[in-house]
Amino acid sequence: MMKDFTLYPYQAGETVIMRKAHPCGSREWKVVRAGAEVTLTCLGCGHLLRMKRRDLEKATKEVKPEAATDVDPKA
Repeated sequence: MMKDFTLYPYQAGETVIMRKAHPCGSREWKVVRAGAEVTLTCLGCGHLLRMKRRDLEKATKEVKPEAATDVDPKA
């Protein structure tokens, strides 16, 4: 019997922390586009990477939601 496998709902703007570091030393990547393939940008050097969603699931250590802005819209 197969187990239910649910994919993490990656959203553009989220920060993904990977298990292995990029050659530049950074582990943090910003999600640019999410679909069957997820497009990521390295926050250390700006390298653009496209990965299959399933491979990204295995390589992900943690996901930080998109940073909320603390700017007052009336100011």
